[in-house]
Amino acid sequence: MYGNVRPLKEELKIREFNIYRGYYCGLCQAIRNHYGQLPRLSLSYDLTFMAIYLHALQPDPPDWAQVSCLIHPRQKRPAVQPDPALDYSAAVSVLLAEGKLQDNIQDGEKRVLNQGLKLIWQSAAARARRAYPLAWKLIRQHLSELNAAELQQNPASAGSIDPVLAGTVFNQADEAASGLTDSMTVSCRAFAGADPAATAFGNLLAELMLLGLQTAGVTGLTTGQQAAVRTGMTALGRWVYYADALADWQADQTAGRYNALLRAAVLPVTADAWAQSQANYPETAQLDLSQASAWMLYRVKADYLLFTQQADCAQALELLPYQRLQPLVGNILTQGLPAVARQIAAGRPLNKL
Repeated sequence: MYGNVRPLKEELKIREFNIYRGYYCGLCQAIRNHYGQLPRLSLSYDLTFMAIYLHALQPDPPDWAQVSCLIHPRQKRPAVQPDPALDYSAAVSVLLAEGKLQDNIQDGEKRVLNQGLKLIWQSAAARARRAYPLAWKLIRQHLSELNAAELQQNPASAGSIDPVLAGTVFNQADEAASGLTDSMTVSCRAFAGADPAATAFGNLLAELMLLGLQTAGVTGLTTGQQAAVRTGMTALGRWVYYADALADWQADQTAGRYNALLRAAVLPVTADAWAQSQANYPETAQLDLSQASAWMLYRVKADYLLFTQQADCAQALELLPYQRLQPLVGNILTQGLPAVARQIAAGRPLNKL
């Protein structure tokens, strides 16, 4: 996970933002307590969301305390105290960071630095694997599926049309065109559902969240509610995967690396979608669709891919039995994710919260 699942700070009440920061600090403390100082580098907004979500459905409220740390030595801040949900999120943070280091090594990104970090990381990751063997099994399984799906592609061939994927996309687009549904939205939803790499990451997030709910003592969810968690978190995982691909697009093109959006060559860009892009991005305002560069077209497709997955996630998760924190969860899913997508697409850096 890559740090893009975050709230829209401007729309949070002061109290809600302080609660969010308390979870961020609490997760940081939990990582330090269990795995040492260096693994605190794995702290991310994504895993902060996991901790918040687990507590949102948990029957008992967490404990809070005033804490200080190396980053803020002079001023104590309120932070959520360790409990099963926070400890689980800390372990997942460490394990996913190890997977990200391995991914960076395979991509050739700062290879020496990442190899050195991975060696240092081994002790902390080993402790996390021993504490949560099922979580490690899920991470290993689904990241292996993701890597296998990506290895079937390469920069030279990834833009070619996958007949199975194209058939799924175009058939559903034709059905949408004959009705009242936006065919671009339907095409992108079909594409995401048939994308094995994005779905592997989505399944990973869903399985980790369901395991986390068990670990946190969240019981009594109906079969339908568990299915909603799975649906929503799978969509969120796909959103994370495509957001990362969009953020890396230019660098991957320069380096000749595979990028997940290359598979989106099968997606048609409709006139309505291009008109919306012209409204969103000044550099496209005076161009017609035939004048669009490859980057512009992929960005349009990414916009719709991210929108469909964000909408599916928010819709699936909105009716779960929240015990607390629902406004904060809602802000992240319905305001934070779209704001991040717009910033990434516009090439603007994301600010630290």
